[in-house]
Amino acid sequence: MESVEDRNINDKRYAINDAKLRALGWAPERQWAEGIKETIEWYKNLPEEQQEAFGKLQRASQRGELEVLKSVLPVHPHLLNVRHPENKQTLVLNAAWKGHLNIVQHLVSLKADLEIPDQYGQSPAFVAADEGHVECLTVLLAAV
Repeated sequence: MESVEDRNINDKRYAINDAKLRALGWAPERQWAEGIKETIEWYKNLPEEQQEAFGKLQRASQRGELEVLKSVLPVHPHLLNVRHPENKQTLVLNAAWKGHLNIVQHLVSLKADLEIPDQYGQSPAFVAADEGHVECLTVLLAAV
């Protein structure tokens, strides 16, 4: 692993040991090098405007920026249920994970697909429950 000069402490802090997961029967779907190549190809195959829009939507759903979603999704409605190439999270799953009730409500009103799982097979409702976001969970369960 090569450290970036201004982040050498952080680089060491995020080392991953998946021994406990593997003991439970988990295994990665692909090697890291293969996954990063797929991610790069996925982004390269999207037109630049869509790459930018997808990035904005992903960040907005994680940060709770409702106005960004409301301005970008009408122009790019086809990105509503697109899964991130690495973690497979959709916009509604991001919002449920972070507990952004206003984002979850808005995405539900747009008929976001609430059954699309992340890379671990977890639905937005499961993630909301797991993170203790009861209000988000209530909205998601009422919409299913």
